[in-house]
Amino acid sequence: MSNNFYFRDRFKEFLQSIGIINKRNIRELSPIDEGKTFQENLLENKIWFRGLNRELEQFYMANKYLDWTSFWGSANRNERIRKIHIPMAQLTVNILKDITVNSIEDIDISRAQYKKIWENIYEENNLSDVLDNALEGVLVYGDGAFKLNWDSSFSSLPIIEWVNASDIEYKYKYGRIQEIIFKKVYFKDDKRFVLLEFYGKGYIKYKLTDSEGAIYPLNTIEELIGLEDKYFTKENGQLDTNIFLAIPFKIWDSNLYEGRGKSIFEGKKQIYDELDETISQWIDALRKGRIQKYIPESLIPRTRDGKLVLDDERFNEFIKVADYSTSEDASAKIEVIEPQIQVDKYKESYLTFFELSIDGLISASTIGINTKRLDNAEAQREKEKVTLYTRKSIIKGIRESLEKLIRESIYLYNYENSEKNSKDYTVLINFGEYANPSFEARVEVMAKAKQAGIMSNEFIVDELYPEMKLEEREREVERLYKNDESKKVGTNSFNDEEKAASAEYELDY
Repeated sequence: MSNNFYFRDRFKEFLQSIGIINKRNIRELSPIDEGKTFQENLLENKIWFRGLNRELEQFYMANKYLDWTSFWGSANRNERIRKIHIPMAQLTVNILKDITVNSIEDIDISRAQYKKIWENIYEENNLSDVLDNALEGVLVYGDGAFKLNWDSSFSSLPIIEWVNASDIEYKYKYGRIQEIIFKKVYFKDDKRFVLLEFYGKGYIKYKLTDSEGAIYPLNTIEELIGLEDKYFTKENGQLDTNIFLAIPFKIWDSNLYEGRGKSIFEGKKQIYDELDETISQWIDALRKGRIQKYIPESLIPRTRDGKLVLDDERFNEFIKVADYSTSEDASAKIEVIEPQIQVDKYKESYLTFFELSIDGLISASTIGINTKRLDNAEAQREKEKVTLYTRKSIIKGIRESLEKLIRESIYLYNYENSEKNSKDYTVLINFGEYANPSFEARVEVMAKAKQAGIMSNEFIVDELYPEMKLEEREREVERLYKNDESKKVGTNSFNDEEKAASAEYELDY
């Protein structure tokens, strides 16, 4: 066998030597240009989330190199095509945001004093709105970061801000974030300045640059007067690397841009475009397929001076000119023609692109649309699994970032107030359930579990009646136990009677 391979390779080399087979030179491969830059991708995501027709058209008409075959970038305004946008991107983000952030029930911190500090910080920063904006930014742009500041002239508590991916850069070392750079734009005398805030482990540094990258003193901008670099030190004077006041937040890793997060729009924007094209064609067909009335001239009313009374052109009526005085046209009548529009084909295409636009992210049932009207309740619950998987990933990302945010906020508060710091405590973030089964379904499941002996009466009452008062709950548990005892007695007597009847039947037989 080895000889066969040897002769095969030698024969292949001979063919190459005489030019019958050419070796493939890897160096001659054509280079592949990057489709779009990171900032262009962020802007495209922003345009789709905003969902304004004119913005979508302007963006793709001006940037045809991004996707020259797109519906929004190909048609000219002079063609009088009404472009309709279905805001699936915005709808998906808003629903995922509502079923996650709004379901945060409680944040439990094991140390009572720290819990009180966090409650004050939460209320001071109106953190429910901050978290809402943060999740929206992560779903649309892929990532972002929370930024912590301390300004005693403004507040006696840490200040929490959210910054989207477009104004952030990350510096990695061995796959771990070492520094986060925040960018903020200022204008003075029609000149653009950018404030760079370097957040690292134990420090915050500031640098002011112009559009060319030249460095300016911070006091160039009036709002930045008095702003200085800040270093957090331990009691021994060394830099406290335990404090890092920038908390990154992302849910999925991007496969396009290394070290960045992945937006839920990745792989969906072309489908959104096709969905808009489908609905636009459908509406265009309806417009062109309006009912047409052909009215013989002899049947149109006239004024005294003989003029036709037909001055309303909105009804798309056409005059059929003919001489109906002859016997052949004596039976003149109005003809109404209604063009046949293939609604089923348009609807099928629309539902196909609609399902593709939410595929892998969220179920149609979550949005409130039942694409299969014959599905039963069990099938509808099965569809919710896609939403549950996505929600689980989002909750995991929120828990990780929010726990870090809580710890860093408390640490900063204690540091600024010269209080002893400790990270020896636990943080528990509880989320409410989503798509809970109905009361009837829970009763059915618990009844089976009770019969199998794997569920107590106490647990059943807690699950079925979570809002019940303690006294009522105890009475209900006691009633269930009494009911169990009565069933045991009844079951035993029934078995005895059944055995006696069976024995008597066998004797008779």
